[in-house]
Amino acid sequence: MQTVIVVLLFLGVALFDFAPVIKSGQNKERWVYGALFGISFCVLILYTFDIIVPGPSEPIKNVVKALFHVKPQ
Repeated sequence: MQTVIVVLLFLGVALFDFAPVIKSGQNKERWVYGALFGISFCVLILYTFDIIVPGPSEPIKNVVKALFHVKPQ
């Protein structure tokens, strides 16, 4: 049931919010909006199927440690 709700909500958002972006003719905005829209849709669909998606915090911590040579607290 959650999956149906997510699909219907995203369909509504696509019709009312993404359609004007497509008609505006700005390619960069269209690609960024579409990519973020697609990623968020995939993550929510995975969540409705009880599939755990790892968060980005650990890779971000590793990058910061590598760049700035800081030790974890």
